[in-house]
This record gives sequence, C-alpha cells and structure tokens, in this order.
Amino acid sequence: MPGDRTLDTIFGALADPTRRAILLRVSRQPARIGDLAQPFSMTLAAVSKHVKVLETAGLIRREVRGRTHVCHAVPGAAGPALAWLASAAEGEPAAPAGPDNIARPPAEAARIPAAPRSARGRPERHRGSPVAAQERITAARMLPHSPRAVFAALVDAETAPAWVFDAYDLAPGADTERFVEIDPRPGGHFRLMRGGPSGSHYRRGTFLELSRGEFLDFTYADGPEGDEAERVQIELYPEAGGCVIVVTHALEMGQPERAARLQEGWARLLGALAGHLGSAAGTEAGAGAQREA
Repeated sequence: MPGDRTLDTIFGALADPTRRAILLRVSRQPARIGDLAQPFSMTLAAVSKHVKVLETAGLIRREVRGRTHVCHAVPGAAGPALAWLASAAEGEPAAPAGPDNIARPPAEAARIPAAPRSARGRPERHRGSPVAAQERITAARMLPHSPRAVFAALVDAETAPAWVFDAYDLAPGADTERFVEIDPRPGGHFRLMRGGPSGSHYRRGTFLELSRGEFLDFTYADGPEGDEAERVQIELYPEAGGCVIVVTHALEMGQPERAARLQEGWARLLGALAGHLGSAAGTEAGAGAQREA
C-alpha cells in the first residue's frame, strides 16, 4: 500500500544515527552539505548519500545555489510516522497514510504530541526562544568518547580549568588567575573567570535543563552584570565509537562580529575538550597498565 511504503521509507531513513543527527541539525537551521559533513569522519559524497535518503523520504529538501547545496528540513514531513506511533501507543495502529487514506492521529494526540520523541528516545523538548529575534551559530565535533564521558567533562569544575582556558590563544603568563564554578542542576549557575595583565574576562549562565549523557540547556552572558540574554544548547548524539557533540548558541540579530567570535570560540573549545578527553583517556590507560603490572 502507498501508505505502508511511506512509513517504511520514513522509518528506514531514521534508522541510521548519522541521518538522525543530520535531520536534527537542519531542523534548527538550514545547512550546507559541507557543514553537515563537519562532525563526521566521512567524505562529502558519503554525506550526500545520507542526505539523498532523507530527501527520498521527504524529510529534507535541497536548495541549489550555484555550486552550493543547502539542506532544509520539511515541516510536518514526519507526520505519518508520528501519527502511527501515537496510535500504536494507544493500541490502535493508524491506517496507512496515502492519497486516499490520510493518517489522522486521535484528537488528543493531535493537540498534545506526547508520543513524538527525539532520535535518542527521550521526550522532545519544546524549546522557548531566548530572544525575540535571534541568530544561531552552530559548532559540532565527532569525539571518540561516550556521551556520558563527554557530559561528565563538561560539568566537572575541578578539571574544567585544565582545558577550558586552553581554548584561548594566550601568551605564557598572560593569565594570573583562573576560576571555574559549575553547579550542574536546573537553576544552578556557572561562572568562568580569567584575569591577567590584559584584564579580566568573565562568562556566566544559568542551567535551564540538563540530562546526563544527553544534553545541556543554559543561558549565557559575558561580564559579571547584565541580563543573560543568550542561550546555549549542547546535545550529545551516540555514534559508533563515540559521539557527536553539537553546540547551538542563540544571540540577538545584527551582531556579525560577535557571531563570528562565538563561532570561532566554540570551535576552539570543542578542540580543547577533545584534547582534554584524549589526554585523560591516556592517563587512565597508563594507570590501568601500571595496576596490571
């Protein structure tokens, strides 16, 4: 039946974790093929194949701008699959979606999307916009570590100074003071401060929501005073041999220089995090070898 084929195509497209990560990325904002390939250890051609599968399922559309291909999520394209899941959860699988038999979820399910879940199986968060008009910058990286190990490093105030401040391109002795405070719970705060001859730099925020090994959602501001008007979401997607970390930072429109600095800053932070996790893993392996000896 046409509806069965539609469901098979959608579920088949979402069966691969790389394609799920790609779809979640473009659902936040359109992205070029090259940008989508950044976190994964694969060629542009391989990523294009994944995008083609999502296109065939109707979940993504591709816009061609000269030689550049920009991918957009198709709003509501997963509706037939979500309707089927909502009905199946109530013990009554929905009729297949097709031109003559459009799948319609129960009225209650249509009003309250309790069934839809993210690619990792947790309830989808309905994110509020941190500012009325916003721009979002995104940074991502593939890490050969588990989501829980990465999450633990992100919220560990004791080890954070060892890698957070390495992301800054500083001359030896440029920092005379470093301070990190992290209270990883909803409503908890974090503060990062470094000081030296060139002045002090201060970052702070408040955790809104977090789930160990999955995501962090928090406000963000520079300086010790003022509103925490920006918002950051860090998400961890399991992959074979590790995970993909995706950072989305929302800020007010019309700040191109700040957006560029944030983009570069997050890329440096993810690089420093990768280095820290790599050295930590090496230290643990060495300690284990010594214990065995």
